Amino acid sequence: DTASITQALSWAHRGGLQERETLATPIRHSWDYRKAAVSSLASISRRWIYNVPRSLRTEGLRALGRLALLDHSQQILKRLGSAVMAASDPDAIASTSDKTGLSFQSSEPSVYLVASIAGGTGGGMVVDLAYAVRQVLAESGLPDEEVYGILAYATRRGENHRGLAPANAVACLDELQYFSLPGQHYPGEPACGLAAFPDDAPAFKHGYLMDLGDDLTDGQFAAATDRLAHYLLLSTVPPASSFFHACRELDGRDEGDGQIRLRTTGLAALGGDVTTIAPEWPRALCKLLVRSWLAGAEHADDENRMKLSDYARCIEAPQEAKPDDAGPDDADLDVRATQHVA
Repeated sequence: DTASITQALSWAHRGGLQERETLATPIRHSWDYRKAAVSSLASISRRWIYNVPRSLRTEGLRALGRLALLDHSQQILKRLGSAVMAASDPDAIASTSDKTGLSFQSSEPSVYLVASIAGGTGGGMVVDLAYAVRQVLAESGLPDEEVYGILAYATRRGENHRGLAPANAVACLDELQYFSLPGQHYPGEPACGLAAFPDDAPAFKHGYLMDLGDDLTDGQFAAATDRLAHYLLLSTVPPASSFFHACRELDGRDEGDGQIRLRTTGLAALGGDVTTIAPEWPRALCKLLVRSWLAGAEHADDENRMKLSDYARCIEAPQEAKPDDAGPDDADLDVRATQHVA
């Protein structure tokens, strides 16, 4: 959808995509395919070519998404190759590390392929594109084990082809499952430069199914995609990336048993008060905490239990006058607190 690309480029001044970060793969008119190479492919039914919508969009039909990918396969492979080489270039890694302050543990790239399996574009392209990424990595002398599939499902309110979304999602997952079955393999499309993979390994080492919701308003859809983007950020930037990688490696199930591996994930934001914390508050809070320990806070009810967010008590409590026998002085509290922490 070239209109969506144009919209994304219009946000470049707000941190959106640059033109070099996009690649349009538009569907052409039926008569433009008469002499095109894709018209003679056995895996593309000619009835799809003869029934391209006037809108030149997939309109929720997965076969048209795959038609667009195969028609532009050479440009896609070239762009993927450029991206992989740029991501694994030692000079680029050193420069990025120097400017961001982030350390890179390896020069081997991890690839996250994000696609909506509810529509015709992502659902029709994602399987071939996953193997295309693995092909480019192999041809570049890099391992292809770090290819991850982020399969999003969502429908937006007012979409004309929303009813096709569940069927598209099931068909896409069935196709991924098929290429994972013992004895099956991805045949590729040699005429389009897509290599075959003669094994029964799944397209992705790890796949994620992200159910963003049905009948979403524009605001709900934006919030859902923001959460997905946040997860991608955490998955690729240290130190959180190391945590996510370790979690994936804990899955010791064998591959090649005919089952695709689909994970899901959720993010919970642990927000805090934006109030500026005065320098004296942490010390006052620690004193309150120690006093509660010495007074047997475990027996206090919920209403009287000290709360970390109660700034008023942090400020007022240390100023309260107490009789000489009310408890230890501040110096004694500091010593006991230190011992308890130690």
